[in-house]
Amino acid sequence: MTTNRSPMSQGRPISRRVLLAGALTTASTAALARPSPAAAADPVAMEALGHPFAATVTTTVANAGFEEPATGGVIPGWSRLYAEQADGFSIVTDPVHTGARALLMEDPSNTGQIGMISDPVPVTPGRSYEFGAWAQVNAGIPSIIVYFYDSAGSRVDTASLRIRDGAPGEWLWYSFTASVPANASTARLILYSSTLDVTSVVWDDVAIKQVSSWTETSLGHPLVASNIFDAAYGIGPDGREEVYVVTAAVPARFNVIDVKTGRLKHAEALPSGANGSWALVTGLDGSVYVGAFSNGRLYRWSPATSTLTDLGRVTPNATYVWDLEVDANGVVWGGTYPQGEVFSFDPATQTFRNYGRVSEQEYVRSVAVRDGLVYAGLGSANPRIVELNPETGATREIALPESHRGEQFVYHMDIRGNLLYTRLSPGSEMLVYDLVAQKWVANLGTVTFGGVSTPGPKQHVYYVDGESQLQAFDPVRRTSKPTGLTDLKPARDFGWVMLGTPNFPGRTLAFVYQTGEMVFYNPVTGKHRTQLTEAETAPVRLHGVGKGPDGKIYVSGYQYEGLAAYDPADDTTWVSPRFDVGQIEGMLAHGGRLYLGTYPRAHLFAYDPNAPWDGSSNPVHLGSLHDLEQDRPFAITSVGGKVAFGTVPVYGKLGGALTVYDPANGSLETHRNLVPDQSIVSLTSAGTVIYGGTSIWGGLGAIPTAETAKLFAWDSATRTMVWQVELDPEAQAITSVTVGPDGRLWAIDSGRLYEIDPADGQILRGVQLSPQAWSDTHIWVEADLEFDEQGTLFALSRGTLFEVDPETLTTRTLTSGLTDYTVTHDGESVYYTKSDRLCRLSPSP
Repeated sequence: MTTNRSPMSQGRPISRRVLLAGALTTASTAALARPSPAAAADPVAMEALGHPFAATVTTTVANAGFEEPATGGVIPGWSRLYAEQADGFSIVTDPVHTGARALLMEDPSNTGQIGMISDPVPVTPGRSYEFGAWAQVNAGIPSIIVYFYDSAGSRVDTASLRIRDGAPGEWLWYSFTASVPANASTARLILYSSTLDVTSVVWDDVAIKQVSSWTETSLGHPLVASNIFDAAYGIGPDGREEVYVVTAAVPARFNVIDVKTGRLKHAEALPSGANGSWALVTGLDGSVYVGAFSNGRLYRWSPATSTLTDLGRVTPNATYVWDLEVDANGVVWGGTYPQGEVFSFDPATQTFRNYGRVSEQEYVRSVAVRDGLVYAGLGSANPRIVELNPETGATREIALPESHRGEQFVYHMDIRGNLLYTRLSPGSEMLVYDLVAQKWVANLGTVTFGGVSTPGPKQHVYYVDGESQLQAFDPVRRTSKPTGLTDLKPARDFGWVMLGTPNFPGRTLAFVYQTGEMVFYNPVTGKHRTQLTEAETAPVRLHGVGKGPDGKIYVSGYQYEGLAAYDPADDTTWVSPRFDVGQIEGMLAHGGRLYLGTYPRAHLFAYDPNAPWDGSSNPVHLGSLHDLEQDRPFAITSVGGKVAFGTVPVYGKLGGALTVYDPANGSLETHRNLVPDQSIVSLTSAGTVIYGGTSIWGGLGAIPTAETAKLFAWDSATRTMVWQVELDPEAQAITSVTVGPDGRLWAIDSGRLYEIDPADGQILRGVQLSPQAWSDTHIWVEADLEFDEQGTLFALSRGTLFEVDPETLTTRTLTSGLTDYTVTHDGESVYYTKSDRLCRLSPSP
């Protein structure tokens, strides 16, 4: 069964709130009629192709619009379902969806149930039907239910939809699709309020439609990896040294690994919606604390009892716990996003304490503690360090050196003795601050990732520099010396372990890679080795999907540096080498190449699928837009023989860019702030004109100056803006745009679909697909639009995939639960992602 939550304009204004600045909102379908690609097709053939609108058969529901007058409380075509219900239903003349009347259902009780059931309608066994109604849900969670009956009148099956996302004051179409059982001959539709719900809803235009069916197939997990962002070290109950890591996944997986052997001793999921962890620390009693994303919770692992405990959400606002440290009393301290709070957890009392925001910044990206004081590293618009006295609440700012105030984050902090070490981002330089002298005393240059180790022999601390070498820093002389260990990957935190072998006597430095390998270095002997561990791999949450020039379906991953390609021809999947590119935000097939836009630093690539991937010449690096303060290339389109990229700026900045790449000469031409202070998050084109949608939101941490997103047309030949319009004064992002087969422009904000005149940007028609409530949470991309070769429009909106008939704006839901912002198609099939799975929707045989 699939469900539908999709309103249609039906010649009405698309929103009671929309101010359309001269645009057409009531243009009729007849006035906009145009040839349909399937107009002459045989209906049965169309159904076989999986295009239900040409083959839809509407089964007449008696008095479907409640236009026939009620007599003595009896509504023609309908019956009260429960004998105990005395009222709850009445015919009203306002509001109505169409005609002069509608049905008001009011259930004031959360102990009784009410329902109105239609007269039987004939249905065909084995066929799929859409069951639905227009509704204005003003309170509660009403339901639509269908009962199936055999020829003797006995009920044989049921299906239903609970409407949990009503939008008070708006008429919306709610429906679900179900197959008729083999022994059923009739169906009756019920408008219902349960014993648990206090409900107020107006119903109108009930319909039962025979439709073709689709089959959803899971194609598995194309990307599987260890994604480890931090590590902690401790001793197990058997006395053996252990390292603790979390593999990012859905859900995240906590791992306990034997240091000497690399063997996995224990693994389990982090509960309550954790997707990973940037923050692990070992407490004074040996317990391991894990701060999680995307649920903002703290967990504790007890090595003594081998139990993992969910301690709860660290603050009511937290979604990310970015760092954890333990003070001399065993209290755990941490920092959060999105409110930039500092919190503590006291193991002795088992209580959290929230110290609130320490600045206007959204991120406390790093924390450090010393002598009763807590240091919070901030980002992203005005990075600095705040010293907090927890007892008094007093704060003191530690400003960065003037030369580094253009950074975005105080990304890592470690206190070793009297020195505070901090890595800034995105420059990745490691600075050293003397807490006693209260001044910056050293710059260790660039580092690959992370902070410094705790002191080892001679009190030296260790880090991996920007050339991938292990360096030893002398805090007395304040100089660094290479250890000779080179070709390293970024270290995911350091620990000191005892291996007890001739080459590794005494304390040996250990660190873990993101991919799970473990490196050992002994400062006395200079010996080192890399050890594979049994750290769990897990399916990666997928981040984007697109069709390549070779016909394969390409997918990228969240917090994953690479991509995979699924071949529909032979059902095989190829995975690129990792770390040659960053997290892929957008992709486009053009001229035999697959163009990629990656985060961070807005790197642009072109990959030739017909040549081997070698990480240097293929994919070829076209350039980076980081010097122009750009970070995330979500939008890509072809324009003539060129490729255009739309970008979101770096953290803390406003003002996206449109960049045009010319494959003929390799040039990149960038136009910043075409729409001032707005990001460019969606692109399409026709001829030389690029059509783009913006978001008022810039890089994370930047406060928007605009209130409304824009749709614009920009002529790439003359480099001039043709027009720009607002589609809805409340819309904060236009997240997808595309051109239809007839040349009309289509756009979607988050839940509202618009048909646009490309000549001047005026709205011709519109349809509400999903409810939406714009808030203070940033939105860059959330929806997608894709036309197939038959002219059917597939629309992804708020996790639901709709099929839209461009002629009538009739819609129906195909599937829900999508977790990405893109869809693509190949012939009759549509591809999309659900969490860590690639899925295909195809017409049923």
